[in-house]
Amino acid sequence: MDPRRQSRASTLILLGASLALLPPTPLTAVQSQPTISQVTLGEPNPVTPEITTEDMQRLLEAGGTPVLDVRSAQEYAIAHIPGSINLYEKEVEQITRAYPAKATAIVLYCNGPFCGKSKRLSQELVSRGYTNVRRYQLGLPVWRALGNTVQTDLAGARYI
Repeated sequence: MDPRRQSRASTLILLGASLALLPPTPLTAVQSQPTISQVTLGEPNPVTPEITTEDMQRLLEAGGTPVLDVRSAQEYAIAHIPGSINLYEKEVEQITRAYPAKATAIVLYCNGPFCGKSKRLSQELVSRGYTNVRRYQLGLPVWRALGNTVQTDLAGARYI
């Protein structure tokens, strides 16, 4: 064998042996990315915190926390998250009568990331002293897109 080729072959063998002696890198060292169900919009400086789709699923399964759909009655009738209560964003007085305890946990949702209804209402409730208001700002469109169930009322079926 040609001395140069022999030298290259020896170098490659030595390099391969050196690499084989390095400790393996565990795959768990790579940070896992959250799924779409585990994220929020991540708005800067929110007045009220956002919850994820997974959080919303857990709250609905557990029961006890009012989930308010703050869209219009017609929008609610057409499609809403099962177990939610329709109280339009402008019905602040009705909401405060229904939930007079300011520490009551309340979750609001509307028509998704670009809908401001739940955000405006959450700010209004905080200004009235409510301390445990959260928002599912991803809203009904993302809820439905992720394969979760929506409910249609009879009035909504007639409209459609």
